[in-house]
Amino acid sequence: MRKLHLLVLKSFTGPFAASLSVSLFILIIQLLYSYQDILAGKKISFSILSQLVFYSSASLLLLAAPLALLLSSLMTMGKLGEQYELAAVKSAGISVWRLSYPLYGLGVVVFGFLIWVSFFLVPSANLKFYSLLWDIQQTKPDFALVPGHFYNGISGYSMRISSKNEDTNMLYGLMVYDHTEDRGNVASLIADSAKMTFNPEDKLLTLRMYNGIRYDDLKPEQGKPDRFQFTRYKFDSVQYHFDMSDFGFLRTDESKFAPHHLMLNLGQLISAIDSMKTINDSVIADLKTSYFKPFLNIESIQESGNKVFISSKVQEDLLKTYPLDQQYEIISRAMNTARGMKNYAEYTVKRSSEESEMLRQYQIRLQSKLAQPISCLIFLLIGAPLGAIIRKGGVGTPMVISIGFFILYYVLMTQGEKLAKEAVISVTAGVFLPVYTLLPIAIWISYKSSIDSALFDSSLWYKGFKGILNLFNKK
Repeated sequence: MRKLHLLVLKSFTGPFAASLSVSLFILIIQLLYSYQDILAGKKISFSILSQLVFYSSASLLLLAAPLALLLSSLMTMGKLGEQYELAAVKSAGISVWRLSYPLYGLGVVVFGFLIWVSFFLVPSANLKFYSLLWDIQQTKPDFALVPGHFYNGISGYSMRISSKNEDTNMLYGLMVYDHTEDRGNVASLIADSAKMTFNPEDKLLTLRMYNGIRYDDLKPEQGKPDRFQFTRYKFDSVQYHFDMSDFGFLRTDESKFAPHHLMLNLGQLISAIDSMKTINDSVIADLKTSYFKPFLNIESIQESGNKVFISSKVQEDLLKTYPLDQQYEIISRAMNTARGMKNYAEYTVKRSSEESEMLRQYQIRLQSKLAQPISCLIFLLIGAPLGAIIRKGGVGTPMVISIGFFILYYVLMTQGEKLAKEAVISVTAGVFLPVYTLLPIAIWISYKSSIDSALFDSSLWYKGFKGILNLFNKK
């Protein structure tokens, strides 16, 4: 039996490593494609791009592992069935379930590893990934003047050239518009040629312009008539310095991104959820005890959508005890107070709704950290018995089945989280929707495998459909 288990493990580890690598590679390419607008044109170095890929692989591992486990278990058990090794094992009285013990043991090890990845590694990797992505997004592209096009990369200036010499850094037909005073095109320079030099230490770009004209619309001085003066002067040579310190890749302090729910580990998420529950519970309590209590003898406060219903005891004959000339003033003050109370109640309901929405996001993140590793075990429970049923090795049939199950899993996961965020269903029901859906399928397939059901025998499906058609024809 030990040799059989070693044979199964040896047949499983190769396809698992290959399918995990391919799945992870495809998910990384898809992720980079989704961020192509941020990465394009920034001339990011290979080392920075490698870090971005490395940090993103931690969270993508939780998506790639279920597909890899399903595909490799299908290929392993399918190959044993295709080569009649599975039939020989069954004839010896060994069930598919017993033969799959090493796969399930390895699945438990993978589950424990993914729990650690989900609870502790992913938050740290997300902090690195999103802070790095933010820095890439804020990076200005390199200074590049394209002949015939305006360049607006330097803050406060707009430039255009007719041509340039790459070897000598000479620019020809230079136009510079100065917008530093935020008054429009009030200053401009036109030069026949210019020499461009860059000092990497001070990060200063120097433009020495030759044979040009400067135009200025001068703002009138304070206390003098509101008349703008126009000046124009020619120059043989003039030099301008531009600050280029904002160009290139600059890192931001990662602590600024740490409070986000994607960056919190297990303990931090639990602590944040407890704090948010306390704040959310105190919102309505403050409305009832602090704001409304001095005015009304409140019995209850109920929320319905964006409306608040207040039940109170009011002494109806109280107003009649006042003189008639004071009743109007009392009613007017009461109406103003009621309007203020209504506005405050609407604000409280809106704030409570926002706090509840944020709380659900944190709860979704916490529960998904457990739901995704559990899905890996379920995919393994589907793959091993299903591979024994289909008896197809290789890549073709197992790949098609695996992709179908993975698409179903991904749709259920995204839609479940969406419904949970919108409070259509509970957070637990939304996050564990793939588990609730796929677990019965896994149990059913395991049962079919234990009784040697020919689940994918086309002749049996044909007979079943033919029997249904005959039944309708008789009616």
